[in-house]
Amino acid sequence: VCCGGLEVECVTDQQISHNLQKELRRWEDKHVKKAEWRINNLSERLSVCRGEPLVSPSFHIAGIPDVSLQFWPEGYTTAAKQFCSLFLSCPPGVAVNASLWAGGMMRRIQHFYERREAYGKTNFAPLNSVVDHLSDSVLISVDINEVEFRLHQQSSDGTLRLKAKSMASDLLDAVKCVGANGCAADGGLTEEKRKRLSGGSV
Repeated sequence: VCCGGLEVECVTDQQISHNLQKELRRWEDKHVKKAEWRINNLSERLSVCRGEPLVSPSFHIAGIPDVSLQFWPEGYTTAAKQFCSLFLSCPPGVAVNASLWAGGMMRRIQHFYERREAYGKTNFAPLNSVVDHLSDSVLISVDINEVEFRLHQQSSDGTLRLKAKSMASDLLDAVKCVGANGCAADGGLTEEKRKRLSGGSV
């Protein structure tokens, strides 16, 4: 638009709203430290995905991209009988101190992900102790207490060293919400503002 010989860029309310939403998502991705995932119709899923894990949609948390939860209702291969397993999957270069929850049971983990992998507790808890039998569901959640990003950086002598960047536990409480597909639970991840973001199982 030309105004008094000057070209002026018109910014619509819609563009402003879109930009604000993008910035809000970036802020949330960095400051989210708690995520919840409810698995509904657990009995039916056990019959369909017997012996396989239920995998949450991927989500961002505490600045970590592409994170997911893996819940094994019947336990991982080395789990004790009638014990469930719960793992947190993160990209390489991330060190986390986290609390994993299933029902009212909590287990702490501390791990550096040198590669993409799932890490957690094989013998998390007896399955019956974490399932809400009235609703035939189980609530899975993760709290990121502390995260450290370790990036390889070449020094002056030619060697590769690790450069760490920490994000402490003063992150604000918030929760992401994404839809589920495949064998992922359809309860999704809940969010205080009930906002839905797209996502897929890993």
